[in-house]
Amino acid sequence: MIQITAEQPRYTEDIEYLLDTVFGADRRSKAVYALREGIAPIDDLCHVALIDGELHGSIRYWPARAVHAGRGRHADLLLLGPLAVDPVFQGAGIGRALVEHSLVLAGRRGHRAAVLVGDPAYYGRFGFERSGARDLRLPGETDQERVLLREIVRGAAAECAGTLVRAPTEHPVSVLAEPAVSVPPGTTPSSGRRAPEGGRQAPEEGMSARRA
Repeated sequence: MIQITAEQPRYTEDIEYLLDTVFGADRRSKAVYALREGIAPIDDLCHVALIDGELHGSIRYWPARAVHAGRGRHADLLLLGPLAVDPVFQGAGIGRALVEHSLVLAGRRGHRAAVLVGDPAYYGRFGFERSGARDLRLPGETDQERVLLREIVRGAAAECAGTLVRAPTEHPVSVLAEPAVSVPPGTTPSSGRRAPEGGRQAPEEGMSARRA
């Protein structure tokens, strides 16, 4: 049984080990990490996946902003990532469960859209598309086709144009906490229906999954 629960400080060491295992110890050199530098993650959207009490998946979100100088406007949106799943549990539905559960919460919190850098073939199954991010640019990213967006509120993609930059102020630590959600392997928390991942780990930020 997969248990989706809010990230807590006691999971930090295991999360960092998981991220290094999946994406490599040099993951912080990726262009997307510049958007996270000096910014706290949005803690009430950050979750982990536990199986038999052990951590096997993690998802985090950060505040980001799209600035369009020509239009003289900006749009605040969520930056999803990293999303990591223990390679041993590829295909068990952990990635889908983490994404869907957290984005449902994001909608309840009033967020309108989420952006990430990743493989379009993988994240397209979660509703992330290049078409919604055509007007977005991530400085330093060599392949802009990997910048993807998912609307949380219909029509929000039209607001998201310009250059992706760090949020202007540190995101405050939230005191909100969600109860743990348990789902059978290969299902989503909302529906309980089978949701196979095709046996692939989320290649967030261009890194392929690797076994520990």
